[in-house]
Amino acid sequence: EARQYYHYVLKEYQSREIYNNIGVLTIMEAMGYFKEGEFIYQLPLELDLESSVSERLGTAELELRKKLLEEALRNFDAAISLDPNYAPAYLNKACAYTLLGDAPRAQFYAEIEAIQCATKNNRPETASDARVLLGILAAIRGDNATAQKILEAEAAFKNPLAETNLKILLGTTITTNPKPEKDETIDGI
Repeated sequence: EARQYYHYVLKEYQSREIYNNIGVLTIMEAMGYFKEGEFIYQLPLELDLESSVSERLGTAELELRKKLLEEALRNFDAAISLDPNYAPAYLNKACAYTLLGDAPRAQFYAEIEAIQCATKNNRPETASDARVLLGILAAIRGDNATAQKILEAEAAFKNPLAETNLKILLGTTITTNPKPEKDETIDGI
């Protein structure tokens, strides 16, 4: 539904954030078409909220997944065309290429485009998330030592995705939905 709303907004207003967010939501939908255990890492996708699966996948699901990821890439390209210095779109583009299995392009967009753009534009969180993705890519290609080194370095800077992915890499149990210590109420609910 969120993607549909963003597409509706695009009819009246275009911005890098909207294209970026459509791309992120499209990747999230595509991830529903990965079977359990097929991709175990948590990607550092970045929604920008500020203005300026089934066990067995058939051919149809795999094609839909690819189509959604390609749509996400087009949305990130649109965001970049509106602002070539918009680091989150480069990072998210790298994540899409990761899920498409195109590690060289993912590496390029994370290492060159996202990190350099984030550094140049004072976005340290985006640069850190791009390095987390580089750690994930190292793990995917079987270079666990490099992956661990990268993820440990980013975890030391308090990047929660680095900590989570490091636990995944090391086979440590992670809790995805920790239970709050006490119930929270909002407007009496």
